[in-house]
Amino acid sequence: MARSERADGALQERARSGWLLSFGDVTTLLITFFIMMLALNYGAISRVQKWVDDELTYAYWQLKQAVEEQNMDLVVVKRDSRGIVIHIRATEGFAPAQAVPTETLRWQLMEIGRQLRYLRLFNEQEHPRGRAMLRKALERGMVFQPEISIAGHTDSDPVAPTSPLRNNWILSAMRAQVVMSYLIRASAMDPRWFSVTGYGAARPLVPNDTPEHKAMNRRVEIVITAAFVKMVENQPET
Repeated sequence: MARSERADGALQERARSGWLLSFGDVTTLLITFFIMMLALNYGAISRVQKWVDDELTYAYWQLKQAVEEQNMDLVVVKRDSRGIVIHIRATEGFAPAQAVPTETLRWQLMEIGRQLRYLRLFNEQEHPRGRAMLRKALERGMVFQPEISIAGHTDSDPVAPTSPLRNNWILSAMRAQVVMSYLIRASAMDPRWFSVTGYGAARPLVPNDTPEHKAMNRRVEIVITAAFVKMVENQPET
């Protein structure tokens, strides 16, 4: 009798162990499955990010070449982690404490606007690779969203009390607004792609301790970025 009970106990123990083994196998398979899904998803995201980065880099070289060929001495085009940065020297581009651009800056802004219109970055539908990427993104409920952010900056010197602009915040915002208006006029692009900000003296490149440093801080920066964003209801396709 005791031997039979021991045999039954052994069978029950093996049954429990087998169940635990099966559960462990299923758990391992599930973990492996989720890791594979994450890896595949990460790979897809990486490919999309690389495509966007490549398009920004291509646009950067297009703009840089145009600026150099046209000898735009008030404009410097750079590429950094933010995207494409078009640096405009406000010291030579605007009268002191004013938001009226000089004649030289006006034609250079108009030329930049014309160049923006023809950048591949803003015309992806016209290129086979771009069309394919946009179509795949749309199937996943995503749309390609380029943006042009324009930010005005000043030095730390206060605006003259007689100036209608009153302070550096307003001065920087007005200069950014003026730059945006020229770009929109010359490019005929969708105004929804543009935004303006005035930082005043809050974000200097260098300390405002010398006339040379103050001149460096007086600037307008045009930052061009792009990304795929989730499509919202009633949002038109780009």
